[in-house]
Amino acid sequence: MAGLIEAWRESREETNADLVIAGRNRADFGEIPACDGLHFLGEVPDQELPRLYSDALAFVYPTHYEGFGLPVLEAMQCGCP
Repeated sequence: MAGLIEAWRESREETNADLVIAGRNRADFGEIPACDGLHFLGEVPDQELPRLYSDALAFVYPTHYEGFGLPVLEAMQCGCP
């Protein structure tokens, strides 16, 4: 997660894009200081996900724990790159 946030901070000046992070917080991830444009939603109900995917500029799925990858397929179904 730290790599994603660092990359976003590097590109924010050029893109002016916000970073919205959804999902459960894991105990092994450190605390990330708040800053403008960084939004932590926590766990999101399934019925909210299509709106988030559809409104997103892009979907990023950085992981250190591999699952099947359903969020990637869900985002693609909503037309999110």
